[in-house]
Amino acid sequence: MKKSKSIVLCSVLAAAISSCGGKEKQDDWIVGDEGGRTRDTTLNGQQYRHYGGFWYPLLLGRISPASYNGATAAQISRPGFTPTKIRTGGFGSSSRTVSG
Repeated sequence: MKKSKSIVLCSVLAAAISSCGGKEKQDDWIVGDEGGRTRDTTLNGQQYRHYGGFWYPLLLGRISPASYNGATAAQISRPGFTPTKIRTGGFGSSSRTVSG
């Protein structure tokens, strides 16, 4: 009886651990044009592109609204502003962290 409880517990633990690893969402990088037009700006050494009402960091001519939180013009104009990256992990919960 004791042995079977240990086996079940180990099985559940192994399933929980395996569900957490290696499933980070792929970044969805897009050009971010709206009707064939783009609005770009550079503030405090960082380039941004306006898309869907928010500003996103521009990297190699592309943006990733699925990976970065959009910011307002007031936010990106503040000195020291750092775009925040959206990360998911651990049982489907999402958290926000500052990317560096």
